Amino acid sequence: MLQCFFLLRILNSAKDYVITVFYSDKKQAYDLSLPDVNGRAISTKKVIAVNGENRVTISTAGLAKGTYFVLIKAGGKINSIPVVIE
Repeated sequence: MLQCFFLLRILNSAKDYVITVFYSDKKQAYDLSLPDVNGRAISTKKVIAVNGENRVTISTAGLAKGTYFVLIKAGGKINSIPVVIE
């Protein structure tokens, strides 16, 4: 069965943290990561999403100003959304 998910939005100006909001069509495991420009993971989280809306907080404290991408992986799919660190 095709697994459906997407990132809805990032909350906060990303000074100390971002809240990633996404929807899942069923309960399943997800990997969230915040890689640097070289692709190395700065922050990673493994979560079990519920059917419906999910919120995951990712710390951005101590990161240099710039644009990063939050990646979410599940069921062989990867989705990303940019976040600006101020």
